[in-house]
Amino acid sequence: MSWFPADLADSVPELLSTDPAQAATIGRRIEEMVGPMRHCRDYVEARAADAREAGYLQLPIGSPILAGTYLHWSTNDPDLLIEYGEYVLPPKKVLSWDYDVDDMATEM
Repeated sequence: MSWFPADLADSVPELLSTDPAQAATIGRRIEEMVGPMRHCRDYVEARAADAREAGYLQLPIGSPILAGTYLHWSTNDPDLLIEYGEYVLPPKKVLSWDYDVDDMATEM
């Protein structure tokens, strides 16, 4: 589930739509308005599911889950948080990322 700044809804009306087909164009439309989303941060935590998460995943409350939060900022305005999102994964699901070691070396 993702949340975006409310003031973007005037320029990107797809943000107000509940039609899943609109989701494919939202990122591109936001980038047209505020610039590319290039700086991101993810937080991932293995923990027990709360009532909301357990209900969504159809698991007992307290079941082990992997919970994640992600933040995306605009390249043009590093103080502008464009997207905040959350996700949860039940047991026995795999989450993976691709990355280049060269990119990591420049951040150290």
